[in-house]
Amino acid sequence: MLYTAPQHDNDSYDDQTIRDYYSGQYRFDSLKSGVAIHGGRNTYLRSIDDTAQIKPQISFIFLIKGDLQFSLGKQDYCFTAGEQGRCIMLSLNDSIRFRRVTFAGQSHEKVVLRGMERWFADTNASLTLSKAVYRQAVRDWPLTANMRQGCEAWLADANDKDPLHKDMLGMKLLNISWQHFIQLELGQVSELELRLQTLLEQGVFDVQQMADALHMSTRTLQRRAVEQLGKPLGAWVTEHRLMRAKQLMVEEKKSIAEAAWLVGYQHSSSFIHAFRRAYGITPKIFIEGYQTHE
Repeated sequence: MLYTAPQHDNDSYDDQTIRDYYSGQYRFDSLKSGVAIHGGRNTYLRSIDDTAQIKPQISFIFLIKGDLQFSLGKQDYCFTAGEQGRCIMLSLNDSIRFRRVTFAGQSHEKVVLRGMERWFADTNASLTLSKAVYRQAVRDWPLTANMRQGCEAWLADANDKDPLHKDMLGMKLLNISWQHFIQLELGQVSELELRLQTLLEQGVFDVQQMADALHMSTRTLQRRAVEQLGKPLGAWVTEHRLMRAKQLMVEEKKSIAEAAWLVGYQHSSSFIHAFRRAYGITPKIFIEGYQTHE
């Protein structure tokens, strides 16, 4: 049965309302800086058709696991975290109707930061930058390692009573996300890099397959990689594969063999060799060192 919630102002959400909708570890923090942050890991207890009137805002949604579907006005959006996760930025310069339909048993993990718009209202922010922010209502990018680490740090901080520490974690995550947006807006992160990151997320690690997917020759792709990534494509791919493998072994507790396979190494020996060449230690020593500091 689909439960239709009454239309409401999005700011009327509170912890008790959330508990009526789903179970899991979910919390709200209002930072001293004026930024609001909420999120966690949860499963919906019932199917819900929820409509809210959203005020003008700039928000970041970090979708770590699961799917996210919503409508803004008459426009529908659908995002999937996949292996890497997604960062979704909302830039709304006017009030708009927000609708979200979720289903019983659906699970996800996400963190939401709200309240950036106050800096544009309270200061003489650059008019050019202000126009750039609101030029597009919804943007999304692959979740970066720094964003993921920021989310994990905040999620792990649930029982911390120190308000200063909470503000620091929230503002650090906000700064990471804002700087990423600025880099994209100024062209410091190229479209090519974003497309290559998406291919890696889809399990494409072979240079020829990447070139085919991007409809260019391998020679052209290699040349553009050096121009836009600052290094040969093979080196860039290896770097990101190993970063993802570290994440799998530490955060998802995958074995060395599983992590190697998930990032495209058919033989664990090849993965171990690449890991040791990049970091100076074997994956086993890396895991043991991390576990001793937990």
